[in-house]
Amino acid sequence: MSKRKKRLKPLTTREYLRLVKQNSDLVPSQRKYKRRVKLNRWEKGAITKAANNVARAGSHKTLFPLSKSQARAIKDKSLIVRRGIRGVRINNPVRDTEIHIIDGELEVQQNGRLWHSKSLPPDIDLIDAAIEILFITRKITFMSMLTTNGRSDIGDDTPEGIISQVASYLEQYADFDQWFVGVTWYYEPD
Repeated sequence: MSKRKKRLKPLTTREYLRLVKQNSDLVPSQRKYKRRVKLNRWEKGAITKAANNVARAGSHKTLFPLSKSQARAIKDKSLIVRRGIRGVRINNPVRDTEIHIIDGELEVQQNGRLWHSKSLPPDIDLIDAAIEILFITRKITFMSMLTTNGRSDIGDDTPEGIISQVASYLEQYADFDQWFVGVTWYYEPD
């Protein structure tokens, strides 16, 4: 015999409002429920759906909220998490993390380092040329891949190393163009 699943108790209005408060920085459509005292079943359903979308996209530990103007200013919209969530994924964001958008490119200031990013098409020749130019024009200390899930932990401090990593990923994965966004780097200030 199979065991019966226990039915979960329905959430109270106070618990729904706690979810709204928790997710309102990432899901702007939830702000209208902040000062409510009573919620009808459709509003409770919308709150549950938004909370589930945030949970699927990642936790609050990896998602960083964007303002409306920042979301519009980013050139490459694949950096922004979809499904009504206005935020980007950042690996291990700390309390002093700041986001700047300069010329449509994302810059993340974190742990005293300023991570610059550049969107690139998934063509190895264009990636190769762009990485070579970046290493020539800037004093790059470390470079890694930028994916739809955030910055990759694997990187290199030489152009040949990062190009070989990108080429190996391009050969390994058929859906490389769906998750590859570009490259991100930092350099030590003078």
